[in-house]
Amino acid sequence: MAIQLLLKKYKDKQLPRSLSLFFGNVTAAGQNLRRLESQPDYNRIWPGTEFSDCPETKMAKEIVSIMKKRDVFASVDVHNNTGLNPHYACINHLDNQFLQLASLFGRLIVYFIRPKGVQSAAFAQICPAVTLECGRPGQQHGVEHAFEYLNSCLHLLEFPFTVTIFRQCNSSRAKLKKTRKSTGLQSYLAGHRVFRLSRNENGKRNRLHHEKARCFCQCRCT
Repeated sequence: MAIQLLLKKYKDKQLPRSLSLFFGNVTAAGQNLRRLESQPDYNRIWPGTEFSDCPETKMAKEIVSIMKKRDVFASVDVHNNTGLNPHYACINHLDNQFLQLASLFGRLIVYFIRPKGVQSAAFAQICPAVTLECGRPGQQHGVEHAFEYLNSCLHLLEFPFTVTIFRQCNSSRAKLKKTRKSTGLQSYLAGHRVFRLSRNENGKRNRLHHEKARCFCQCRCT
């Protein structure tokens, strides 16, 4: 529904940038299911999957190959979920551009590396990629949130490079703002707090906020 709103908005206008759409398992979706019994999970078939080769994995591999040739700017995988969860974005690569793309959706960001074969992980090899979890199907707030996010992405010219660096400073946390091009874990969006591990000047790890920081990343406005 969010895609329908987006296409209606630009029905008589030129899109701000090129847009490629891939709709997942429409056969299963027509029955309000994630997949049919005879089908693999369409969010486990992408390059890097642990599934054996099948027509669906070959299709996913071909899609990634085509999009790589198009030099895509960003990839957004829009999901619903079944739980009463807040909306959140997921990334598979800890990099400033991925974090910035995810933070446009909201304050909560989850970093994961399993399960294998998800769409966002496959596209993370060629461009910043994010998965959006937009709440339960049919919720108008989720539709509007996804629509607003996608429309914002269409207007992005580049990913900003103003970041906030967090580091351990004695017993307190020092926040330093810098403007630079950076791709490491040492930076993040201005005005946000990130749970992660860093290293001090002697190369030893400092635990900042969360003992599972390497597998879970959450941010919220300070």
